Amino acid sequence: MIDVEDSAFDLQGVRILVADDQGAIRELLSDVLENQGAEVCLAGTGTSALALLSEPFDILLTDLKMPEMDGLELIQRVTELVEPPMIIMMTGYGTVDSAVEAMKLGAYDYVLKPFRPGDISTVVFKAWRRRLEERENKILKSQLGFYELSQELSRCGSLDSQLQS
Repeated sequence: MIDVEDSAFDLQGVRILVADDQGAIRELLSDVLENQGAEVCLAGTGTSALALLSEPFDILLTDLKMPEMDGLELIQRVTELVEPPMIIMMTGYGTVDSAVEAMKLGAYDYVLKPFRPGDISTVVFKAWRRRLEERENKILKSQLGFYELSQELSRCGSLDSQLQS
């Protein structure tokens, strides 16, 4: 288990997309996350965030209420991507219903505004660790599949004898 409280929150190389219609929130998050080494891109609407997601991102921080496309619709669209980012929903209008809906749609976590920069750093770091664990599990499963295939092939005898029959 990772002790996040004792971590330096090294986000070097992590690609994060921040989608929020409030410029001050976007800039605050950009400053905080870039200071920890993350590469941060900003979007002021759900629609512009979705367009930016044609490139891969590790984490998406999205506001619930935005013009053009709200955060819940954005989550729905993002989870349809081949390799969706970890999603963290942020809102100043938090209700239990919206939190439950965001989690059902695929959000990793739900953060209420106003938040302290340290709190958002902790959530982002945990989401990043989860993303790394998911990638590692995917690699291990593929390696296991290859190992099982090679075991099965070795039980069938040599390749030469199989090709001659």
